[in-house]
Amino acid sequence: MDTIIEYLFQYYGTDWLAVICMCTYLWRVGNKKRDAFIWGALSSAFFVALNIMIDSPPGIIFNAIFIPLYVRAFVKWATHNSGQEQQAA
Repeated sequence: MDTIIEYLFQYYGTDWLAVICMCTYLWRVGNKKRDAFIWGALSSAFFVALNIMIDSPPGIIFNAIFIPLYVRAFVKWATHNSGQEQQAA
C-alpha cells in the first residue's frame, strides 16, 4: 500500500493538481465562463512545477509561455464582454 501511495504522490501532488485544474479549465471554457482562464493559468503553473521536478526544460518553457496567454485571454474576455453590453444598451 505504501508503494502505491508513493507512486501516486511522487511529485507531491503537482501532477494531480495540474490535471484537475486543466479539466476544470476545459469544463469552464466550454460553458463560456471567464474564470476558466484562471484555472488554465493555475494548471500551467502546476505543470511548470512538475516539469521542474522531472527536469524537463521543454515542458517548463511550454507551460511558462501559456501562463501569460491565459492572463491575456482573461483580460480580453472582460473587454469583449463590456463592449457587447454597451452595444446592447
